[in-house]
Amino acid sequence: MKELIRKVLKEEENKFNPVRFFYEQYLNQQPLYFEDLMLHPTYDGTKIMWNVENPNDRSFNYGVLDGFIGDEFRTFCAMINGDYQKYNRLVRGFYDKPRDNCYLNEGDTSKINQILKNKKEYRFETDSNMFFIDLDYKSFEITTYSDEISFYGYFNFNKIYKYDSHGNNEEIIPRREFFDNFDEDIIDDWNEGLYSFFDEVLLVLISNTAFFDNDYDYFNLNLE
Repeated sequence: MKELIRKVLKEEENKFNPVRFFYEQYLNQQPLYFEDLMLHPTYDGTKIMWNVENPNDRSFNYGVLDGFIGDEFRTFCAMINGDYQKYNRLVRGFYDKPRDNCYLNEGDTSKINQILKNKKEYRFETDSNMFFIDLDYKSFEITTYSDEISFYGYFNFNKIYKYDSHGNNEEIIPRREFFDNFDEDIIDDWNEGLYSFFDEVLLVLISNTAFFDNDYDYFNLNLE
C-alpha cells in the first residue's frame, strides 16, 4: 500500500513539475542572456543544468550567474504560486564549473598581476604601533563561494619593521614572531588596511557586473 501511495503521489507531482514547466514554458528550452554571456539549459527529467557560452571572453563569477538564475526561477514561481524553496536547487547546476568557481580572462589576469608587481610595501597602524612590511610579489588566487569572493595575494615578506605610534624606535621583527603575536586588535587593523592595499585590484573586479554583484557580494582579502 505504501508503494502504491508513493506511486500516486509521484504521478501527481509529474503532472505539474515546476522544474519541467520552467524549462519548457518559461525558458522555452532557450538560453538565458546575462551581460555578454549565454546560459544554455538542459533538462534531464529531474534537474536543469547549464552550459556557459562566453563569446567575448569575459571574466565572470559562477556565484553571480547562480544568483541570476535563482532570481529568474523565483520570478517564475511567483507567477505560478510555485514552491521556490523546494525546487530552486534543481535549476541551478552548471557543467564544467571549475574548483575556484570563477573565470578570469587573460586581460584581467595581466592587469592584476601588474598592479601587484608594483606593490613593494604594506603599511598599517594599530593604537600603539606602526608597521612597515617590505614585499616582493609572487602570485595571486581568487576563489568564490556563494556571495563571498576570496582574494589571496602571495608575497615574499622581506623585512617587517615596527615603530612606536610616532614613527620612532625602529625594530625589525621576524615574520614568524610577527604573525605568532597577532591578536584581535592587530588583526582588525591589518584587515582594514588590506582594502587600501588591494584597492586597484578590487576596482578591476567590482567594475565587472558579471563578476561582482554589488547588492550581495563581499570580499575576503588575504595578504600572505
